[in-house]
Amino acid sequence: MRWFYVLFVLWIGASITALVVFSQSSNLPFDDSRLYNAVQARDFERQFGALATQQLGQDIANTVVHFSSQDNCMCETVASRHIQAVKNLSSELGKNNIDVALAESSSWLNTIPATPAVAVFDANGELTYLGPYAEGAGCFTGQGIVESHLDNTAHIGATILMEAEGCYCRAATKKAGKSQPFAT
Repeated sequence: MRWFYVLFVLWIGASITALVVFSQSSNLPFDDSRLYNAVQARDFERQFGALATQQLGQDIANTVVHFSSQDNCMCETVASRHIQAVKNLSSELGKNNIDVALAESSSWLNTIPATPAVAVFDANGELTYLGPYAEGAGCFTGQGIVESHLDNTAHIGATILMEAEGCYCRAATKKAGKSQPFAT
């Protein structure tokens, strides 16, 4: 019976250690300065909208663009229920949902620093939100940020969230020699 208690205490200790290590290693800042540098462009919101229209090949009015990686990102897996809830809510509000895997399009890589990320465009095709779905360890539904921007009809400029910390997977960077997508 004594061995049972010893093993139980060791198991609890190992579980707590793993939990602490997991939460520390996946709690990263959303922006690695890519988004910060991109928004310095004088007309960033318009230029980002033009990039979205070009890359998606369609009108972006009433559209929610969901950015992901193709690397089986653990943080995307953890947040998958929240991401699906955001997609469901945006559909209920009459918005189009479009999924973009960043590995498929290097044009986004100067702007989108981490995944999971989302961009919301209003009825006029204007950017209303760009950033993570949520912040905090795990990025669970209860800590959502984007939901309040899905039905935002009266806004003055976009909310571009760069200072969030949470479970994010760093997006690849563009190869050297490529230019920034936005003019300053």
